[in-house]
Formats: sequence, C-alpha cells, structure tokens
Amino acid sequence: MNAIFAGSRGLRTAFRHLAVARRHVVLMTAFALAADASRLAAGTYRADSEYLIKTWDVDDGLPGTSATAMVQTSDGYLWFGTFAGLVKFNGTDFRIINSSNTPGFPGAGVINLYLDKAGRLWVSTLEGLGVREGETWRTLGREQGWTADYVRTFAERANGDLLFTGFEGSLTEYSKGRFNSLPVPGEKGMGSFGYADPEGRWWAVQNHFIGLWNGAAWTEMVPVPPLNPSEVAAAGARDGGMWLLLGDVLLKFHSGKEVQRVKLPEASGDYWSLMEDHLGRVWITTNGAGLFRVSPGGGMRHWTMPDGLAAQSIRFAFEDRENNIWIGANGGGLQKFTEKRIRSFSLGEGAERPNFSSVCPRAAGGVWLASYGQGLFQADAQGVKSSLVPRESLPLVLQSVLEDRAGRVWVGSYGDGFHIVENGVARAVSPERTGGANGLALFEDSKGRIWMSGGQGVAVYENGQFHAVGTDAGLPPGAAFCFAEGSNGILWMVHDHGVYAGTRDHFEQTRDASGQALRGITVLSPEPGGSTMWMAARDGGLIRWRAGRLDAVRSGAGLPEGVISGLTDDATGHLWMSTSKGVARVDWQELNAVADRTLPRVRCVLLDVSDGLPGMEFSSNRQPLGARDQKGKLWFPLLRGAAVIDPARFAPDPVPPQVHMEEMSYLLPGAEDADREIKLTVLGMPGVSLPAGSRRLVLRYSGLGFAAPEKINYQVMLEGRDAGWQDMRRQNTATFYELPAGHYTFRVRAANRDGVWNETGAALPFTVRPFYWETAWFRGGGAALLMALGAGVAWRSARRRHLHMEERLEAQQQRAELEHLSRVATLSELSGSLAHELNQPLAIILSNAQAAQRMLSREPLDVPELTDILTDIVSADRRAGEVIQRLRALLKRGECLFAPESLNVLTQEVLSLTRQDLMNRGISVQCSFSPELPQVLADRVQLQQVVLNLITNACDAMTANKPEDRILHLTTAVEKGRVRLAVTDQGCGLPPGDPEHWFKAFVTTKGHGLGLGLSISRSIMQAHHGSLNAERHARQGTTFLLTLPAAATS
Repeated sequence: MNAIFAGSRGLRTAFRHLAVARRHVVLMTAFALAADASRLAAGTYRADSEYLIKTWDVDDGLPGTSATAMVQTSDGYLWFGTFAGLVKFNGTDFRIINSSNTPGFPGAGVINLYLDKAGRLWVSTLEGLGVREGETWRTLGREQGWTADYVRTFAERANGDLLFTGFEGSLTEYSKGRFNSLPVPGEKGMGSFGYADPEGRWWAVQNHFIGLWNGAAWTEMVPVPPLNPSEVAAAGARDGGMWLLLGDVLLKFHSGKEVQRVKLPEASGDYWSLMEDHLGRVWITTNGAGLFRVSPGGGMRHWTMPDGLAAQSIRFAFEDRENNIWIGANGGGLQKFTEKRIRSFSLGEGAERPNFSSVCPRAAGGVWLASYGQGLFQADAQGVKSSLVPRESLPLVLQSVLEDRAGRVWVGSYGDGFHIVENGVARAVSPERTGGANGLALFEDSKGRIWMSGGQGVAVYENGQFHAVGTDAGLPPGAAFCFAEGSNGILWMVHDHGVYAGTRDHFEQTRDASGQALRGITVLSPEPGGSTMWMAARDGGLIRWRAGRLDAVRSGAGLPEGVISGLTDDATGHLWMSTSKGVARVDWQELNAVADRTLPRVRCVLLDVSDGLPGMEFSSNRQPLGARDQKGKLWFPLLRGAAVIDPARFAPDPVPPQVHMEEMSYLLPGAEDADREIKLTVLGMPGVSLPAGSRRLVLRYSGLGFAAPEKINYQVMLEGRDAGWQDMRRQNTATFYELPAGHYTFRVRAANRDGVWNETGAALPFTVRPFYWETAWFRGGGAALLMALGAGVAWRSARRRHLHMEERLEAQQQRAELEHLSRVATLSELSGSLAHELNQPLAIILSNAQAAQRMLSREPLDVPELTDILTDIVSADRRAGEVIQRLRALLKRGECLFAPESLNVLTQEVLSLTRQDLMNRGISVQCSFSPELPQVLADRVQLQQVVLNLITNACDAMTANKPEDRILHLTTAVEKGRVRLAVTDQGCGLPPGDPEHWFKAFVTTKGHGLGLGLSISRSIMQAHHGSLNAERHARQGTTFLLTLPAAATS
C-alpha cells in the first residue's frame, strides 16, 4: 500500500498544491513537448553521518520540482511521478512519459503510482486513472466503472483484487476487470487509507473511523482518539500486518490484533505517508516537518533541511531492491539515501576541517589521531574530540603518533621533533637522540623497542635509552618513512636510499634480481602468519618478498591504479589499502595466487567518496597510516578528516545489475550527401533489421545499479566479429562504423560497484541488409562477366600480332581493366579486415573527442591533458589516412607509370594492408629483407598487385595447416644485377606436373576465384622485363620467385 496524503488540513493543503499544479501543468507539459523525452540525470551529493544523500532537481534534468510517488518494476527500472509526467529512471537518464508522447497515458500531473502483483503499473493523474500492461497504456473511465477522482492509496488482496481510496472519500474495489463502489465509512467526504489484511479483508483508516469491510458493511475495529485528520496515517507492513500512526503513537496490527506499540514523543503530526524498510524501520513523511525514521526498538531519527533534506514537505519514502531509500520532496526534487559503507569523522559543525596525518590504536578504546596543524585528538564511534593532554604542551603540527605497550603516547612533529606523553604530562626528546627534528615515523617491534625517524636518520628506544642506528649498522644517512617486522623478527624499513632489512646492529639493502636497489617503495606490511613482506610501489601495485624472491602484482591484475600509501591487515583474511583512488580491499589468498601466477586477477573492492569517504587525499610518507582498534575497526587518516570501517560487518554488494539494451542509432545517406540519423528504442525487442548502407551504428545499454550507477562496468561482444568480450569500463555505448552486410548478435554484460557480474547480460540480434551488388546473385553475374572479359583478352592476345598499333594499345587498356578488376576482387576478400583497420583509428578519434567534450565542461580546464587527447586524435587520423591512401592507390585506374621503387618498401606496404587478414587466418610472417637492396624501375600499383596476389595465394594454401604450421616467409636479395623476392609457404604445394601449367589463364585449384591471378601477375612481370616462377618443395610448400632488373644508378 502506498499512502500519499493524510488528514483534512493535509487534504486542503494537498488540493491547494493540486490546484497550483493544475495551473502549472500546462506550462510544464508544453516545456516537456519542446524538450527531449530522455534527460541526463546528474545530481549532487550531500554529507550525512549515516547516509550519502544525492539530490536531483530541475537543473539536473528532473521534469518538475516535486516527486510524488515511486515504484520499481521487475526489470529493475524505477518509475516515479512528477507534475510534468511519469519518469522512467535507469540511474543516469530520465525518460519522461506523458500523453503527448505515449498513446493511452492519462495526462500529466502524476498523483500516485502502484505496481500490482501481476506486474501492471497503475497511475493516478490530474486527468484520470491509467494502467500499463506489458508495453501498452490505457486510460480507465466510466465505461469500466471508474467514477472517483485522484487516488490517495492502493491496496491489494492476495488474489489480485484492488482497493482504491480517493481524496474525496470514495472507496472503489477493482475485481475481474470491473470497478465496484463501496459505501463510505466514518465522516463523509474524508479520504481514507486503504489496507488488505492477510485474510483478504479491506480496511479503511481515517481520523473518525478505523475498521474493516465484512462484505456487506463496515465494522469498526479500533477506537479512534480525538485527532485531527493530519495526525493519522497507515501503511501495510512487510509481514502482512498494518502500521497505524495515531498522533504520537505508532501501532502495528496483524490479523486484526495489536502486536506492537511505540510511543513517539518527538512526532509532529501532519503526516503524509508511512513505509517500512527491510530492517523493520518505519519511515514517516510529513507535510512541513521533514522526515522521521523509527527503529524497531523505538529509537527515532529526524531529518530536516539543515540535515540534508531538499524540502520540509516530503511526499513519499521508497526502498529499492538495493536498499537505497528514495525521498520525494514537495518542491525539492528527488533524493536518494544510500547507506555509507565507510564512516567519516571530522570535528563537528563550524569547526575547521582537520588534516589528519597519522593514527594508532588506544588501549582504552578507539584511536589517537595526529593532525597537521591542530594537535592531537582521540576518536571512537561517537566522534572526534581533543585529547586530555593540554594543547600548549604539544606541538600543533604533528606527523606521527604511537601508543606503546607501556601506555606512553609518542608523537612526532614537524620541526619540533618527538614528544612522549606519560600520565598526562608531555616531554620533548632532543632531536639529536631521535635522528632529527622532523618526526616522520614511529613503530614498536615485538620486543617492545620503539623505532623512529626524525628525517635525518634512524633511532631506536630500548631499555630507557635512545640509540642511533646508522652507518655502523649498514644504514646511510637519511630518513626512514616506514618500519615493519616479519614473524622471524627481521626488521624492515623504507629508507631514502631504498629498502633495508636486518637487526638492530646490521642491515642490508634489498635488491631485485638484476642487483638494483628497490626504489619508489611507499609502505610495508608483513603477511600474517609468515615471514613474507609486502611492499607498495609508487608507480602502482604491490611487490611480494618471500624467501629472497620478489614477485609483483600490478594494477593490470585487478589492483587499483595510482599510488598506494597505506597497508592494514584486518585480521579476517583481507588486506586494506589506502590509495589515490580510495580504500581498497583484497583477499590475502587471492593476492598470493596472483603473485604465484596461478590466478590472473585479484578481486578488489574499491571504496571512494560515493561510499562515504570524506575525500581521496590520504596521508602518506609517514607512520602509522592505518590502525585496527580494539573492536577490530579500521581507521584511515585523510587530509579532510578520518575514515573508519568495520571489516567484520562489511560485505561486498552481492546484487549484480540488471542489464538492458535501450537504444540503437545509425546513419543513412540522405539527399546531397547529408547523413540522416535514425534512432530506435530497442528495449524488449527480439531483433532489428537495418537497411543497406547503414553505418556508424551506436548501441546504448544500461546496467541498473542504483547504489552507485557511475561505477557500473561493462563488457560487450559482437558475435560474428569479436572473438571475445571487449572491456568498455564505464562507457554505456558501443559504436561500430562500417559493418559488412550480415547477421550479428550484440551482447553486453555488467558488473556492480564491487565487481559482481551479471553473466547473462542482454543481447540484441540484428541484421545489416546488403546492397543489391553485395548479394550472391549479383556476385555470380559479376564473376561470369569477369570470365567473359578474360576470354576476350585471350582472344585479343591471339590476334594482337596481326593488328595495327592502335589495336595493340586497345588490348593493353583491356588488360589494365582486368588487372584493376583482379585487384578489386582481391581487396573485396579483405574488406572485413580493411574495415577493422579503419574502425580502430576512428573509434580512437570518437572516444578521445568525447573525452575532450567532457573536459571542456569542467573547471578548471586541464590544458596538458586536452593537448594529449588532441595529439592522439591527430595520430589516429593519420593512421586512417594511410590506410585509405593505400586502398586508393590499389583501386585506381590509370596508365603505367614506371619509376624507381624499393621492393622492400612495396612489400611492407602490402603487409600493412593485409595485417588484419593475416591475424584472422592465424598466419605468422617471417621477413628477411636485404638492407642493401637496390631500387627497381616499376609501376608501383602493378607491382604491389603481384605481391598481394602471391601473399593471398600463400595464405590460401596454408588454410588446412595446424596453427603452428601457418608460417609465411618473405625474402629479398640481389644477385647479378637482378633484385629477387621469394614468397614461401608451408601449404599443400603444387599438384604434380609442370609448374608452368599453373601460369595459364583460368587454371585454379581453389573453390573460389577465376584462375587469372598468376597469369596476370606473370604478364605484369614480363612487361617489367622480369620473371615469375614457381618451385615445388620436396616435403610441402611452394616458393614463388619474382625477379626484376635493378634500376640504373646515375
């Protein structure tokens, strides 16, 4: 049951709002008609101790200033009402539905919504009542028996019968497709809350009557105290019972009996609706007093505008399947309450935000927090407060803090060295005894010794004495930033000059396999239960030291990109990292498996500001930088506060996003070379057929995860083209520029914010129809025409010695045409690969251009990054231009133009053109090109045609080979003034007989082709005063040998 308005005062206010809305709805609808039906939802975050509050208003694309009701359909979409229409929401985009764009929809001005057990969506608007069944909307009126006005509440029996209560006091039953009006109980003209109990009986609740319908009459069940209409509200409970709010008392009824009573002394009255969440907490919305939440034990929390509400008047509270709480504000838009997964602490309202530099556990509970500029603090679950140590006795600029086993508190400061607090009294330690006055790091080892670095050296406190640890122990002068101890008692440290390990009197520098010192290490952490030491690298990832061996786990193996500044074990089998991307959690076992190369990737949960972090700037190059308190909670210091998380209660989000194909667009050629963009809504469609000539196909999809939609990751695959899944990261569109005609299936899958994948995903089959010249019948006709043309050439060749010079020129022109057609035929076989060659740079250009558009909308503008993006666009454009220039050269018709050419360069250009086709066939190429090769006098296009034909024939000959035996050898050399190119394959070889037979016209062993390639190639070589011959190998394979005279040099 969804309750919206309550009480006479609330009713009068409601109708005032409705009257104003009725006047404004015309303007809103007109605006909606002019606007696009899908709007980008941006939204802003607001801080709260328990929730992240995100708000959408008209500036973020919300169609109107009020959200009136909400439901979530089985496909995962959220639907909510506004006075400008109904909105379908996928977490990022608003799609507006009203009578102007949706046939059968009952006008704008949505008052209430309800999703029944059959999946039908009911909507009550200012213009009437409507229902959506499947994808079809219809308006219900007097023909179906509907005579009431706006629906105040909906209720439903187990058998699907519905009860509608109206603001004007009506109660209407809907059963078997017909409406039936029920008598009005209590005070006439006073709207009721409706409810269906587990026995299937209708209840009505108002300030003068609470009772049930026995099939013939209303029976009062609960005495009603003297109350105003606005002090009464009711809603269904999750267990089938009913929540009843009477003044300052919250009651729960089940099967007609009271089962719970909670006194609410802080309740204000003027209630709008009730909603129970998955934890049994009841949310109360009010008309002017904000939002209340009542826990099962009776505790109450109250939100008003200073607490983050967008308005004081709240129309509804709704919980989605991910347990986000959605709030509809009257005049304040739509809000989402997402529970923080990591809590943050600062100093409270009005206080300067502290820059926390270090944290350590307190023996008395909670932690000590050192701040850079405000001194020492202590913190626990209740918050952060000043320490008991007088502020004037300690420096304010602190960098490290440690409470040792003896109860002493050590603090390191910037410029004032180290101080020790004992029994509430602080005393300074001379910098000469602690390695300097810049107190960077503090650490207590298993023997109770305190290790420290003052910025210029290292010292240890043992048995009441300070001892310098320097060159006598193998340490050079300089600062240490982090200490750690393995289970074997070996002490490790990150030093200015690298990583060192050893005992108090003897340290050695740790080196990699090449003997180089380890540089750029930021922090150390021992693995529990062993002598393994983990190190964080400044350039990203982790390094494991185990038994003298170093193994790396980089960001490409699942770890977040960026700098790792802190490592903290949570004693539950996980390692937590503070990084430049947020707080990350990984499993120790998976981390070792990746380091052992038995697992490709580690599963990593990354928490950032969308999970509750107060910022992303963690303290670094100090110690300690993470703490586990006595209750097992982990604390992290940041420049904008402190963050804490309970690992024992934390669990990754288990709900994968529901995935949908939403929209397809493509370009078609229009008049005067102007392209037309066609858009299709493909949600729920079984397939799509695209007309011939369709190009730049854009597919838009969505993964419905409302807790953090901006962190949804996608993978896509185009069956018929892609061999596997393509990682799109967080991009929800895929673009294909030139797809050949054929049948395809586009698949997409998505992962939620914690990397849980919806493996099923969504699929859209589609067909790109061919042009008539791409059809089989047309190609067959073209082949016949080509054969006839070849016969004509042979006939003319037989008569050529009897004809005049003009006839010889005509024959040469026919041969040029045939060579051109042969080139076209060869290139047509490579069309798919050539399209791929062009798609890659074009996709790079598009993605970089879109990134540049987003950057231009940000302040301040990142000019270096924008310059890099534009450089990438220019590079990709040049690459596409090179491919097109090669195609134009091979496809053009023209006279033979002999010029000095490099056979090495010509062959490499042909390899570039066929690169993708070679990859698709699984053929590897081994080239041995003579660097001293002289140039030859040749027509560039004709010579490339010969090389292309020989490479294509070699690839065809190796089709039946095993993948490892598909090797193509290309060799160039110079011998006795002639330049030679050898093309050698490992294929089936030439059939027995005279090899010269295969240079005749129309001779072929292929299932396709005309048998003209070798004949034309030899003719071209003869015109170049060269030769083309074939050699059969003894075992398998064939070598085609092309020779040309070297060009004369001046």
